[in-house]
Amino acid sequence: MNNIYQQINELINCYKILHKKLIENEKKMIDGTLVISKCNGKCRYYHQYYNKFNKRFEKKYINKKKINKARNLAQKSYQKKLIKNLSNLIPLLKSCNEIIKNLNINSIDSYRKYLINPITINHIHNINYWHNNISHTNPYQFDNTKILP
Repeated sequence: MNNIYQQINELINCYKILHKKLIENEKKMIDGTLVISKCNGKCRYYHQYYNKFNKRFEKKYINKKKINKARNLAQKSYQKKLIKNLSNLIPLLKSCNEIIKNLNINSIDSYRKYLINPITINHIHNINYWHNNISHTNPYQFDNTKILP
């Protein structure tokens, strides 16, 4: 049990570091979002942002010359999704770690009872869901590398 506890602690620390780096990186990125709309069967890409002077949202068309701007906006939306998933996963892992720490298992039967418990099954399902959302490949990178191993 102690080994599992240490592994989860290491995983939590790695996720916290990644979470901080993503938040710092998000501050450096350009403002606005990427908006995709279909017009006459073609996809058009727009940069939508809030204009402080007019106090309303504006859209600007992104042409082929500004394709890097579209890539940066897509990367920003992917990073926002990662930040959201990490902020959901870290508390789940912490609570799982507390359960393992406080669990007093003397026999295999008591461990089976713990695993069969519906609350535990739901908890494990949530951890798997958020972990899978974080560890999938980045759709906006061209080399298809994973964010986490």
